[in-house]
Amino acid sequence: MFVLVNGSPTNEFYPHKGLRQGDPLAPLLFNIVAEGLTGLMREALDKSLYNSLMVGKNKIPVNILQYADNTIFLGEATMQNVMTIKSMLRVFELASGLKIHFAKSSFGAIASCNSNLHSPKWSVTIMALWKVRSLSPEQKVEFVEEQSDSKSLISDESGSFLGLDDVSMSEIYSCSLLIPASYLMEIFSGGELDRRVMEKLGYLNYSYTPWVSENLDISERAVYYKFEKRISSYKGEVTSTQQRSPLPDGKGWLVEELMNLHGVPLGDYFNIHLRYQIEDLPPKAKGCRVQVLFGMEWLKSSKNQKRLTKNILENLLERFKVTFSLAEKELLPN
Repeated sequence: MFVLVNGSPTNEFYPHKGLRQGDPLAPLLFNIVAEGLTGLMREALDKSLYNSLMVGKNKIPVNILQYADNTIFLGEATMQNVMTIKSMLRVFELASGLKIHFAKSSFGAIASCNSNLHSPKWSVTIMALWKVRSLSPEQKVEFVEEQSDSKSLISDESGSFLGLDDVSMSEIYSCSLLIPASYLMEIFSGGELDRRVMEKLGYLNYSYTPWVSENLDISERAVYYKFEKRISSYKGEVTSTQQRSPLPDGKGWLVEELMNLHGVPLGDYFNIHLRYQIEDLPPKAKGCRVQVLFGMEWLKSSKNQKRLTKNILENLLERFKVTFSLAEKELLPN
């Protein structure tokens, strides 16, 4: 619409109505949007990605408290809970358009035997966990030292998972495929091929978050699935975070993954680090080359380290063979 000023029409504008701070309707509208955060928590609980705080002799689970624009997360003092909170807040920001005020957000552990979570650094702000790149170089060094016994999925300036460079990694699989690197990246897309690959591997209840961009080049997602009985008699579960970024020459992709196993013997003793480098071959050769690097990060010592590492390697090698073979078969142009 427009209005006449001194007989001449103004530029067109769209009428709208806003709310001022203090308007009695504002808290109600905010609570409607904030219900989305409660929904994310319910989803995390259903997928066993978050463990609530058990209160009282009746062990009543408490996980999230909300009042107006304030939110308190309550749960067990574990790194898994920390990473789940991080993912939920990021998804909530993208879905709602609201921004989390990290400068006023704090994180800490009470009466926990986990010495890593008791570190004073954890209490200052969750921003240090959310984006370690915002810290000064001296703070980054201090943060890494404090997390040396329990690495988390934090990005450094280069975009690598914090701790990946500290884990001894070696190439365990490589192959050349007759499809370009951009085609092969479909196995990390969350699309139909991604799901078919996971079903073929015997993984159940496969779910994932959308890829979220940390900056123009780096994006991240969380993944969850369960093992079929034929894979593990313990019906274990996997939660992992994947981070993808283009190679410096723009001719391929780097995907880094940190996997956590749950519900399997000694699953809390280690983390699994994987690095996929998918690079286009020279134009005359056609196709792409895949290299997979593997590393085990031991959080606790165990006399079964060699046996566990061997079993995990065997399962991973079979997984890679099936994954890349199926991808080439499905994506190769007729």
